[in-house]
This record gives sequence, C-alpha cells and structure tokens, in this order.
Amino acid sequence: MRFDRTVLALLIAAPLCVAGNWVKPVSPDPLDRDRTEEARFYMVKTAGGQKGDVIVLGDSRTLRGVAPEVLSKHLGGGKVLNFAYNAGGLNPEIYEAATARLAPGASRPMMLLGVTPLTLMSVKAGNAQYREVLHKPRDERWLLLHFPGIMRWLQPVQPVELIRPVLGFAPHSLYHQEFHDDGWIGSLKEPENPEEALGVYTAQLTGQSLDATLVQELMAQTRAWTRAGVQVFAFRPPTTDELEALENRLLGFDEARLAAAFEEAGGHWLEFPNAPYHSYDGSHLRQDSAIAFSGDLGKSLAVDTR
Repeated sequence: MRFDRTVLALLIAAPLCVAGNWVKPVSPDPLDRDRTEEARFYMVKTAGGQKGDVIVLGDSRTLRGVAPEVLSKHLGGGKVLNFAYNAGGLNPEIYEAATARLAPGASRPMMLLGVTPLTLMSVKAGNAQYREVLHKPRDERWLLLHFPGIMRWLQPVQPVELIRPVLGFAPHSLYHQEFHDDGWIGSLKEPENPEEALGVYTAQLTGQSLDATLVQELMAQTRAWTRAGVQVFAFRPPTTDELEALENRLLGFDEARLAAAFEEAGGHWLEFPNAPYHSYDGSHLRQDSAIAFSGDLGKSLAVDTR
C-alpha cells in the first residue's frame, strides 16, 4: 500500500507542529501574544453579523473610550455595539455599514458618533482598517470566527520572540489590550507618556484640514437617520486639553460651529470635559477612565432620551 505524498507530509508535519507549539517561547510583549485575539476581535466586529439597538461610530478614541456594556446599563439594557476603528472616519461607507447593524424592530434605535477632527479628514475616508478586515480571505475569516483556538495555536513566531528571551531584551513599553466582543478595547500602556501624542499629531496634522464634503455628508446622514426614526447623538471623545487645542489650531476645527450645524440637522450634541478622565498617551483613555466616561455618557443619553 502506497501513501499519497500529501497525506504522508501531513502525518509528519502534524506532530512536529504540535511539538513546536509546546516549546515555542512566550513573548514578554502583550502585542506579540495577542495577535490572534486581536485579529479575531476585528473579524467579529466587521463580519460577525451582530445587530444592536445602539451603534457607536468613530476612531480609536471611541474604539478604546466607549464600553458598550457600561453604556447599556443606562439605556434600559439595549444592545450596544462599538463599531469604531483605529484611524476610523465618518463617511458614507461607514454610515451604510453601521445602519445595516441596527437590529430590526429596535424600539429606540440610536446612532452615537464620537466626532474628533480627524474623523472628518479626507485621508480617513478610505476606512483602511475596516476594508482590510472586510476583504480578508474567506477561509481566514471562517477560521477566526469559528475556530480561533486553532488560529491561536498555529500563530507563527516572530524572530524577535526567539531573540528576546535569549538576550534578555525587554520591550520599552507594554501595551495591554482587553478585547470585548461588543467592539470595545480596554487599553493600558506601561509606562504612560501623556505627551506622546503631541509630537505624533503635530507631524501628522500640520498642513492638513477638515474635508468640507465629509462635514456636509455628516449633516445629510444625520437628517436621513432622523427621518427614518433613528436618534442621532454625537460627542467629542475626551482627551487632553493640550491635544484638543492642537487639533483645533492645526485643522481649524470649530466644535461649537459643528455642533450647531449638527443640532440643526436633527442631531443632539453632548459635551464632556477632559479633566475627569485620564489618558495614557495624551490621546486615548486608560481603561478605568473609559469605563468612567462610558457611565457618564450613558447618564447623559438616559436624560436626553426620556
């Protein structure tokens, strides 16, 4: 009896893979260890088919700053989904995808927009992370959604993961992320650097401006949702006063003017101070502050939706 070469190769490779996974090193860097969990998180968010009564949109400040489970407690227990992305934008493609995630028959459907000046820049209209995940190969999508354990077991080892234990190298910082299937990432960085974002954003935003077309489309979509019976709320995610002032100056962002136009279009603008909340990098809220802010956001929404 002759074995097919492919079958023979699999029979040899399988035990070697199992043995290799037992002895592969564990990286001291959470970003290395969490690669498969992070990939699964974004696949569930993008292609998991979840529906909600409240859909939250925005960029990384909303992604890491709004905890749906906390928000839901103040909204009568309705299902809340965080549909924000890193470097996310507010534009027609995202509006359409978000609308499709509203639960059919929701008694009080709501869109909740985390509006930073960056979400209304033309460079964000490409929705890079959303599209990258959406267009993953079908087999990879299927495995991440249904068999994440296998993907985690077979996660490849990066060369740096082999070198660090031998040479005793430690990462300069540790970025901890707690992934939730409702779309929120609780985040923490050690050591913290509250001024980190100032230099990065200065380089990225100098010479840039808001996209007037995206602002107009935001107002048009707000009117469309309102006509369809969907409540629309917006807020500027808390950050540091220094970064907020920098964004206003470099991008010419006038929050009061935008809020007035948004209200005129049928939306409801909520205001929150930065001071009560703590940022680990000068831009994003630390996990405990994200939970606190989500509670404050939920209380404001509960009052305004009575």
